[in-house]
Amino acid sequence: MKYSLGWYLGLLVGLMIGLNMLGQIFSTLDQRYMQLYGEQIVTDTMLPVENSFVESYAFEQTPYYLPYVVSFYVAFFLPIALVLFWSVRYLLQERTFRRFLFSFSFPAMYAVVNIGYFFIVSDSSLGWEYEFGMAVVGYSSGVLCITVGVVNSMLLVRSKKHVSS
Repeated sequence: MKYSLGWYLGLLVGLMIGLNMLGQIFSTLDQRYMQLYGEQIVTDTMLPVENSFVESYAFEQTPYYLPYVVSFYVAFFLPIALVLFWSVRYLLQERTFRRFLFSFSFPAMYAVVNIGYFFIVSDSSLGWEYEFGMAVVGYSSGVLCITVGVVNSMLLVRSKKHVSS
């Protein structure tokens, strides 16, 4: 790796915060557009149901919906890919147990930033949606940490076999 470990960790944190903020901006713009122009993009129809009528709503997408969805997926998957790539790359420079332990700083930093950002932005009064989001953040951080541990331990064991033979 060309730069120090701290530089890559700082880049990861900055990237995660920047991408999450970009997604938050598009989400806010999407909600604001819906509030301002909701009458124009929402159509309602009356559907007959057993001697009565039920109102059904159809929503058109706002101009900010697609950028919001794209920024959400980029903010979710890009840091995961970078954590996997950088932690493996960090270990491959010098396959020592010390480097193996320090390679866990990438998923640890990912977990701290992700969980911290979730608690700052999310509203706990949402009920099951809040709990589901907390589970997704926790499980993704845990799975990422386990994946880094398995991949890096296989690389470390493989390098020790080459040294001993």
